[in-house]
Amino acid sequence: FFFFFFFFRKRKFWSYFDHNDARLSKDIIEESFSEAHAELCSESRLLDENAYLCDIFGLKDQIIPCKDMVKEMKLDISMMEQLWEISKGLDRHVISVEKRLWTELDIETLEDGAKAQLKSVKSSHKCVRWSAAFH
Repeated sequence: FFFFFFFFRKRKFWSYFDHNDARLSKDIIEESFSEAHAELCSESRLLDENAYLCDIFGLKDQIIPCKDMVKEMKLDISMMEQLWEISKGLDRHVISVEKRLWTELDIETLEDGAKAQLKSVKSSHKCVRWSAAFH
């Protein structure tokens, strides 16, 4: 199970760029999330089976660290999906600002939009802040 956790942290959605320093595409990120969800679902079923066996043999405490890891991984996926939604929102904001003419720019509105984007990034859960996608 610890190997699964190790490889889980190597998934593509943890990074913003690929090995060539190109930004990851939406499809690659979505595929990475999909694979992680499927693997975590499979591992969760296996964990439930093993927890049942541990309970039968009086080893309930032995499975607790693995249950905690699965809980952490589920939170990680959820918070990383949220982080990528923040990234999409930031992209939309930048694109909308780029489309405006200089004469149409309202500095206060621009500043408010930038502050809102910064607030959403800063409000990201601490479990994603170590990731390359956050930085």
